[in-house]
Amino acid sequence: MNNQLSRRSFVSTSVKGSAAALLLPRGLAFGKNQDTLKVGLIGCGGRGTGAGIIDCAASSPGIELIAMGDLFEDHVRSAQEKIKANLQERGLSVKDIYKVTPETTFTGFDAYKKVLACDVDMVILTTPPYFRP
Repeated sequence: MNNQLSRRSFVSTSVKGSAAALLLPRGLAFGKNQDTLKVGLIGCGGRGTGAGIIDCAASSPGIELIAMGDLFEDHVRSAQEKIKANLQERGLSVKDIYKVTPETTFTGFDAYKKVLACDVDMVILTTPPYFRP
């Protein structure tokens, strides 16, 4: 039997899996009796503050950003302000989506571990490849 994976079979399988995920009821993504998806953000540069969390929150109700982490403290502080401003610009509720506290804001090389240790359901990883765990 030939178990070698070709590009064609990989793409075919990926498309089928993505299509199947889109057909699942919303409740399966959020879990039983849970209306919110708690998100952690690792990497607070441009990708994280724009495409990462803002597009995620705009695309689906019930998204809560609960933890943020980056190597540099100034990136986290800047990202916090940008995220709040972008949510307001899009007409989204800052108080319903932005739930980050000083206790769930992390910096340093171990920031990703601390974000993962929070009660997050999903993590958006937007760090450059050379800073990925």
